[in-house]
Amino acid sequence: MIDLRTYQVDAIDSVIDSFKKHSSALVVMPTGTGKTVVVAHAARLAQKGRVLVLAHREELVMQMAKTLEEVGLTVAIEMGETTAAGSWWNKPDAVVATVQTLTASDCRRLHELIDDPTDWSLTVIDEAHHAPSKSYQMIADHMFKNTNHRLLGVTATPDRTDKLAMGTVFETVAYEYSIEDAISDGYLVPISQRAVYVEGLDYREVRSTAGELNGKDLAK
Repeated sequence: MIDLRTYQVDAIDSVIDSFKKHSSALVVMPTGTGKTVVVAHAARLAQKGRVLVLAHREELVMQMAKTLEEVGLTVAIEMGETTAAGSWWNKPDAVVATVQTLTASDCRRLHELIDDPTDWSLTVIDEAHHAPSKSYQMIADHMFKNTNHRLLGVTATPDRTDKLAMGTVFETVAYEYSIEDAISDGYLVPISQRAVYVEGLDYREVRSTAGELNGKDLAK
């Protein structure tokens, strides 16, 4: 079992308290302070049903799956060619999936994976600043066909560059641990930075995709 830091215990307790009053909640913690650990323990406490965890990159999916297993949950992955369908004889406690996989082809994989949302008690969105986008909303709408379902978002950056309000997705901020607090408590080192101005670097033709700069436009 993973040993928890004091603020991680506070975050988990705050999520549980928030879910007594709200169907969705957000946890804000800086990179490097163990958001994945908080998610894993919150998922372990969601014993009334199965857990769906959403990420948007392969390395995040694999990291999340590993941490969920470390707290004692059985885990399957739904991503690309990998499917959780082979686990149906012994249904896993949690499924970690990419949003791209679940929403492709009019959400075919989402409906195959979750034909009955009442079996699922919790959906977690990693990097939750992406949550206001259409793809995440399609998944959330499907899961909330279960009126007892809960939605948890975790992020280090709650302010999206496209200014879509996080409040349209999450009813409350259950817990916030600032980077200043993490530095003061000794969990992160003080920030040292340097700004470099590059003449001629022009981002005006670079589009924004899901709140981040478009990779193809940046490469071009």
